[in-house]
Amino acid sequence: MSTKSTQDVKKEEFRKYLDKGGVIDLLTKGLVALYEEPDKPNDAVQFLRSNMGAGMEEKQKLSQLQKENSDLKQRIADLEASNNDLLSKITDTSSIASSASTAVVEDSVAALSVAEKEAAPMETAPTEDKPESEAALTETAATEDKPAAAETSGEKEEDKAEKTEETEKEDEMETEEEKKDVPAE
Repeated sequence: MSTKSTQDVKKEEFRKYLDKGGVIDLLTKGLVALYEEPDKPNDAVQFLRSNMGAGMEEKQKLSQLQKENSDLKQRIADLEASNNDLLSKITDTSSIASSASTAVVEDSVAALSVAEKEAAPMETAPTEDKPESEAALTETAATEDKPAAAETSGEKEEDKAEKTEETEKEDEMETEEEKKDVPAE
């Protein structure tokens, strides 16, 4: 009889353990819900899992994870839209900058070609009738008309205006000297 009493004691201790942990109440509620179900499910174990505490925790965790997932997807979409906006602004800014630099380069090339055209007649003018000092001045003026590569376009325009005035003065001086050199008839 001592063996039965030891087993009874162990069962009673285990029952107290289950009752203390709330397992008996949970099982009772699940079984009652299954019993009261008008349409009995095909899988009774799955029904008990979904209606018992573990199933509820899983459902809550699943709904929480689904909500977090949708929030993160929305955040990704917002960030991608923001990224695309910033990329388009960068592209617009760089295209404006490149077109502006292209315009500056084209203006510089145009100014250079104008300056070379103005300097070309002076360089090819014959210096036979002119004294050596005047020929040297003409050559110096011709080399001064060529803009340096390091100058800015504003400086080139100012230099161009000054050089144009200088060449006009030199032309006037040359014509006056030619008049003096020609004997009066």
